[in-house]
Amino acid sequence: MASQPYALACEGGLDKSSSSFELLRRPGSATRLRNFEVDVAGGYRRVNGFSVFGGDSAARPNSSNQVLGLHVYADGVIACSGTNIYFSLDGTSWLQINRDSVAGGGDNYSTFTGRSALARTSQGKAHFATYEGDTAYGEVIITDEGSGVKPFYFKMTGTGALSDRTYFADEITVSGTVYPKFCTMHDKHLVVGGAATAPNTIYYSDSAKTTGADIDDFANDGGAIKLDDQVVGLKSFRDDLIIFCRNSIWKLSNINNSTTIAVTPVTQNIGCLDGKSMQEIGGDLVFLAPDG
Repeated sequence: MASQPYALACEGGLDKSSSSFELLRRPGSATRLRNFEVDVAGGYRRVNGFSVFGGDSAARPNSSNQVLGLHVYADGVIACSGTNIYFSLDGTSWLQINRDSVAGGGDNYSTFTGRSALARTSQGKAHFATYEGDTAYGEVIITDEGSGVKPFYFKMTGTGALSDRTYFADEITVSGTVYPKFCTMHDKHLVVGGAATAPNTIYYSDSAKTTGADIDDFANDGGAIKLDDQVVGLKSFRDDLIIFCRNSIWKLSNINNSTTIAVTPVTQNIGCLDGKSMQEIGGDLVFLAPDG
């Protein structure tokens, strides 16, 4: 029997809740997407293709170790792999940047590469936050889901060859033996949370709005807020900090005013699987809740 083509418009958005009978009455909705994504203009769009960073000469950072996180920074890419952190301009050669005892005023290339490695023996899946600040590249903070690993601070200045640049690197002490898993920048504060020893607590640093303040300073004018649920993700959204927890979602308002700062619930019966489940699409914050 001859087949007859049938045109079907893909529209209506991703639908994970309607029954199969409801979907039959309005075809076009998707229940699962592969190589497609929700379009900010409505409906779906095909995911653009990809090419290898570095082309035919691409080299994997840290040999065969698993890549734990990637982040675009400056004019290159930061990669967390194995127990180290690397930076590359071209994807063919990688500079190890987890260096110890780096000078407060920065190291030149020769001094920086001669420093001993800063041990990150239990490094896990990485999370990144960038503060633009007043430098060309900004400052990047890396937290990860390993155990006993402090947040890592990195800044690079200068242009041209890596040998002509200046490097800043350090570990951030949040509070005692607190090793947060998640991080974000919110209104010139570094906010972290989800530590194994304090899973329900978020910590925020001193504000970079204050003269002489550093975003990695938690000892002076920073603060901590304990919630009733385990933190699994943080996202700055407009004027609020959205705190995603295992079984609830909260928002922190007025972070710069100690008299009016407040944490209020967005919902207390819907949680989030992890920090990767949330995206900002078309000016709205969208997240994927656990099945059921």
